[in-house]
Amino acid sequence: LALPVQAVWAVVSFQFSIKGIDKEPLENANKRLKGRLSLIKQDLDQDQMMSFYHQAETEIKLAMAPYGYFQATVSSDLKSLGKDRWLAIFYVNR
Repeated sequence: LALPVQAVWAVVSFQFSIKGIDKEPLENANKRLKGRLSLIKQDLDQDQMMSFYHQAETEIKLAMAPYGYFQATVSSDLKSLGKDRWLAIFYVNR
């Protein structure tokens, strides 16, 4: 007897915030991250969210480079806001 196996992925709610920069660099970083998120399917699962989270620090650095920030460092914190809800906070040190 074979029973069908059904995989179920939970849809994840993901938000992010960037601290330590403002004006054009912040606007560019937000735009870059939002663009990356839009490339991921709308039903974001936890694996996709973690992949995005780990790539985001590099994306923020790339977004800051046109404004002369070539040595910036980015650290981050990922917080659970409850069932399948996440907030990533990225801290930029110029």
